[in-house]
Parts: sequence; structure tokens; C-alpha cells
Amino acid sequence: MRNTRWTVDQLRESGSNQQRWLSLPGSRVVVNPFNFKEAGTTSPASYSNRASLPLNIGYLAPHIPASEIGLEFGDMMMIHTDTGLDPQRIEGGVLDGSDPARWTLSEYDVPEHGSVLFADAGITVTVHSDARDYWQYLTTELEVDLDQTPMLLAAIPHCKSAWSIKVAPLEAASAAEDIELIAENSNTGAFHVDIAAATGWRGRRRFKLRLYAYGFGQSIAFEKLELAGVVQPYAAAERYTTEWAPHELAFQASYGDAMTLEGRDFGYARNTVCRSIACTQAAEADADIILGGRYTGQVTYDPGLSMLVVSDSRYSCALRLLGESAGEIVYYADYCDYIAGARPLQEPPPFGYWQMRIKPERYKREGLHLLVAFPGPLETVEDLVRDLGAISPGESLEQHLAEHRQQNERFWNDYLDKVPSPSLFSLDHVPSAGVTPEQVEAQYYKAWIFLASNVLDVSPEAGYPYPQLCCGKPSLWGSGANEAPYSAAWESLFAIQLYAYIDPDVAWAAFKGLMSLVDASGMLGGESLPSRKAQTAMILYELTGDLDALRSVSPSIRSYLRWRVDNPRWILGSINDPNSKDSEFVVSALIDISYYIQIAQLLGMQEEIPLWQETYAALLHDYTTWFWDTPGGFPHQYYDVATGIRKPGCTAWVLTGVHLPSLESPYTDSLIRRFQAEFAPSKPFGGLAYPKHPDVNFDIYGLIRLGYAEEARQLIEVCIRDVTRSGFFAEQYDVEDLPHPTGVRPSIFGCAQLIECVLLKNGYRLELGQPYRMDLFQEQGLVEHW
Repeated sequence: MRNTRWTVDQLRESGSNQQRWLSLPGSRVVVNPFNFKEAGTTSPASYSNRASLPLNIGYLAPHIPASEIGLEFGDMMMIHTDTGLDPQRIEGGVLDGSDPARWTLSEYDVPEHGSVLFADAGITVTVHSDARDYWQYLTTELEVDLDQTPMLLAAIPHCKSAWSIKVAPLEAASAAEDIELIAENSNTGAFHVDIAAATGWRGRRRFKLRLYAYGFGQSIAFEKLELAGVVQPYAAAERYTTEWAPHELAFQASYGDAMTLEGRDFGYARNTVCRSIACTQAAEADADIILGGRYTGQVTYDPGLSMLVVSDSRYSCALRLLGESAGEIVYYADYCDYIAGARPLQEPPPFGYWQMRIKPERYKREGLHLLVAFPGPLETVEDLVRDLGAISPGESLEQHLAEHRQQNERFWNDYLDKVPSPSLFSLDHVPSAGVTPEQVEAQYYKAWIFLASNVLDVSPEAGYPYPQLCCGKPSLWGSGANEAPYSAAWESLFAIQLYAYIDPDVAWAAFKGLMSLVDASGMLGGESLPSRKAQTAMILYELTGDLDALRSVSPSIRSYLRWRVDNPRWILGSINDPNSKDSEFVVSALIDISYYIQIAQLLGMQEEIPLWQETYAALLHDYTTWFWDTPGGFPHQYYDVATGIRKPGCTAWVLTGVHLPSLESPYTDSLIRRFQAEFAPSKPFGGLAYPKHPDVNFDIYGLIRLGYAEEARQLIEVCIRDVTRSGFFAEQYDVEDLPHPTGVRPSIFGCAQLIECVLLKNGYRLELGQPYRMDLFQEQGLVEHW
């Protein structure tokens, strides 16, 4: 049992499995976003960290791109040093985009479903609106000396869907053998990738290059396709380390000739990030620091303020180097030019790289301090320029920045004092797999940090005057309703429920906002997910006693539940089969109807109650008819009413039916048999595939209801163990070997799973609003700060 106060310093992480994101509550800005669609199986550290110490920024713009992902700006700032070795760019050739004979369209799929425009400026690949698949790809063969010219350069001038670039061995027989160079993404601008580093290939090599375009009816233009290399480029760090903490990202880097830099990234203001760098050991022979970064858009530069302003149709941002003016700035069209100092441009191209050269006498005297600002609600680029230009700390620059950083530290420390503080973190009913109570406790408080970081300010530009609790701000997920794209109609409801313990006003406002988006048919836009709407409303009411707020959302909840009863399935974009029934959706609807009946009783709407009781009974009958061949037979997740075909689905998702108080034997018996045949506490998450928090949450409560107390204890503890072991808050996890995060990540689900399971371990249930005690574990925990 621990009674000491937790602080941000106790939550620091280092090493290869550290978190890398950073965001203030309310901010639209994320340092080191983890674009889950692009990241693959890599870790946050591998995704964000490089020897150039990039400052990577995600921006949750009010208007989401068609790709349903927030804006991502990698390498907004990088650090190199001038080695004095006269870098040289080596040309490997320009790919001919004007000769169709050199290219083949979608040779393994349906080339008739796409088209290509060849021109001197580049190649445009189009996916027809009626295509079978949402992608098309264009293939050519290349022969490249990967020791001399390993770098592939490309420019994407605009993107309304997504694109990627891949290679494959010459003998590859299908696109399944492709090796990803640049993952599917929706970014625009200048790009580079080291083919040798991505593939492990060396020397002179012949291979296939593929340019992918995604999106029905969409086109992608690939321009400036070149191969190049650089001999003796500007030097990145020879060695570096990074560290995560809730209030700052610290780093240290060592360069040739003994120079050492130390720095921090932190929130200077809600939508402004500061990178502060000090030279802690100067080089034996003074070396210039090459400071620069990647941009896309129209650029203006004020040399007096050392301020760079970038704008395009999607966003605006301003970068200012504080302190003494840096003077001249130059631009480069591509990365190889940038790290070779070759072919500098005095006027900025539409996309490319900016660069400043910082002399030793400047950075040794006052360090380097860069601010990067993005617009908040209703702010313009002129507002950014005015606010950054007004900063004039003079000789007290370092103290000025330290005060801002310390303010963040105090904020998070005060926040940690407010969160529910349990006393039990041990694993007593399952193998620990090396997880200690101290590790669980630290991860529990990191979960609360993650929760608050997911608060997003209002979006009046999108006609949405409500805050959001994001599905996972660092993930950049944006498949919600158009007005609130970063709110998921499942994850965000769990975030709202938990955040109500911290700030019930924000929680109510976020929930009212979501409910305001229910349309006349009862549908909530964006990805359609299992219902927790009525439950969330009741939890908020029980925590606040605000009957007026409950009354204000009840019409939308009523309308939504009527729609949901008729549409118990997953809907996302073109995925919308009216014949499909999903038991996970049906169970959630039934439980939410029970909560809505409570709402009707509280609001005196007695006339509605019989109707909803009849609706519940009819849907329960459908549930037992759709998902079982015979009473007590094998329980399925999916049923097609047109064909009568049933499919098994995932055990953790199907098991949710045990939480239905009106479901009895033999149906409950069959659910338990399926669970017991699969559950193994020694495996990650007990071997239950895709252990999403909402499902496991219902599973636990159902096991308790039916008297399977030990299994419930074990399921609670495997979730605590394996979320902690993964070091990552994810939508779901692999369960075969190690609990590797998958799906949307970072996600509120993993965060909520750990918080709720730790509180269950300490004897408290949360599903009714006010926490209430239960006698499940022998040792009763103590929870303070409810």
C-alpha cells in the first residue's frame, strides 16, 4: 500500500518502449503523434525518434481530411551539425513519368478499374468510383546502386484520399510480397525514404517500384520521382537518448568532436509547443548547428523576428526562433539537397525544407529556443503572428521558458492529486509475468494523464461549440461525425464517464455535444458503434444530480435507441449491410434500454416505460433466436437474416450476453462453456482475442452475476497485468505471445480498461455512476479522492 503523493517526475519513462506523445488538455496540438494507420507494428519510440531529433507535430484541425485522420507534420524541426567535410549530392536518376511503356497498372488486380495520366511533371493514378477495390497501383522496374543512391525522393502536391509507395523483389509473384517504403497516408509535400534501410538490400539491385493510390473516385499525383544519395552529409547525432514525462519530452544528443546538446519539448501555451536546447559541451572545433525542417504550403519569413509562417488550405502555423535574430534563411526542394546544402533556394517552393545556420557563439551563449504555434478556436494566422511576435523576454529568456514548463509540471501534479487513488495493485489470482505492483500503480496514474490529455477544445469553425474527449488524440483517429470527427461513439463515452470524476462540467458538455449530432432518423454520424449513450447519461446524472442536463439529452437518446434497435451492426463508410446482426451490438442496446427506462422513471415519463419494456422483450427474443442454432447450443456473434448463416466471431465480444439480467439458462450456460474453453489466465488477456474494454467490462460484470467469482477476479487481473505489460493504451491487443497493441492506438479503451479494473480490484464498481462497494476480492482496497 502506498500513501505518498504521485508526481510527474515519478512517471518518467526512458528506453525503447517509452511513450512519446505529449498534449495539454484542450489542445489541438500533439507532439509526436502516433498515426496508427501508418505506424504498423512499430513502437512509439521507433515511429518518432531519429538521430536528427525531429520535432513531429499532429494537429487536430476542426475540418477533418477525407482520409479521416488528423494532420501530421513530421520533421517540422531537425538538428544537424556542419561537419566541414563538403557534402556532395549524388544523382541516381529521374524516373520517367512520361513513357507509359515503362509502367504497368495493377497487374495482379483489375487494371480496368483504374487509369493513369502520364506527363513530364509526373504521374497521376486514379481509382474509378465503381472499382472493385479501393486501390490501384502502378509498377515499374528499377536498377539502382543502393550503396551510392539509396534515397527515393517524391512530391505529392495534393491528396484528398491516401497513397503509399512500395517495392518488391523482381521475382515477386504477387503484391503480397511488397515491402512498404512509405505507408498509406494522406500527407502532402516532399518525401524521402532510404530504400536500403527499409529493405536491407545492398549494392546494385534490380527491383519493382509500386506507386499506390487509394480511395474510390480519387486521384493521386506523384511528382519529382528521383533517386539520389549524399556523401558526407550534415551530421545527425551519433548517440541520443529520449525521455517521456507528462509535462515534457527531454533528450540528450552527442555529436562528433565531443559536442553535447540537451533539450526539452513542452507546451508553452495551449496550442504552442516549445523546443528548448542547450549546448552542455561545446565541440573541440566549433561547428555550426543546422536547424531546419519540412513544410508544405505558402511560406513567409520575418528575419527581424526569426519567424516563419506557413499556410495552405488545411492549416496555418508559425515558427519563431526566440532570442537574437538568426538572420538568413534558405530553402531546399528535397531532403538530399537539405542535408548536403546543395542547390539552396532564396524563395520557398510550395513544399520542401527551410534551414537556418546557427553559429557557435550564439547557441553556446543563449541556446536555441523554438516556438511552434497552431490556431486555436477561431484564431487566424494573423493572431499567431501577433502573439508570437509579442513575446519579448529579453535577458530572462531561459527563466521565462522555465516558468512555462514549471507551470505545466504544477498543473499535472495538482491533477494527479484529484484522481481516485486506490491502495491495491498486486496480482494475486494470475501469474504476474514479471509485472510488479509498483509498475501497475505507475501505469494507473499514466492512464489518468492520458485521459485528460484527450480533452479537445471547442470547434466553432465546424459549427460545434462543445469540447470533445477524443478516441485517442495522439492516434489522430478522426472517423467520428463531421462536426466532431475525433469523438468515437464508444471510446469517447468511456472517456466522458471517467472524466466526470475530474471535471463533470466538461464531461456533460462533451456528452451534450455528441447527443446534439443525432439526426432525425436517430443515427449518430461517423463510425456506428455499440451503444453506451443511456448509461453515460445516467452515470453523469448520478455523479452530478443535474436533472435538467439529463432531460436535455433524453430526446436524442430515445431517438438513437429506436434507430439502434433496428440497426444492430457496425457501420463505417461503405460497410453497411442491413441483413447483418451483431450480438455485441444487440447486448449493448438491451443494456442501454434498461438505463433509458431508468431515465424515463426519473423524468416522470411513465407512459414510455411499457413501450420500452416491450421493445426490450422483443429484442431479447431476437437475440436468442439470431445467435443460437438451438437453445444452449454454440453462441455466435454474427447472423445474416437473408441467408440464415451464423458466424462465431470473438469470444470476448459474444460473452457480453452474461451481463443481461434477463438472460437465463441454457443460454448463459452456453456462453460460459465457450468462455471456459478459451480462457487461460497465463496467456495475454487470458487468451481472449481482441479484448476491447467495453466487452471485457460486461464480461466481468456478467461473470460476477452468475457466480463465477474466481474467473471474474482472474479476468480483472489479466487486464491489469497485460495493459501494464504492454506499456501502451490501445483499442485491443494481440494475445498469442505478448500483449502487443493493435487497432486504434493510443486509445481510450486501454486507458479505461486499466482504470476500471484497478478500481474493481479495490472493490469498487462504476457502471451506476456513484462508485459502490462489492465483496469480490478478499482484501478490501481503499480508494481516496472520489
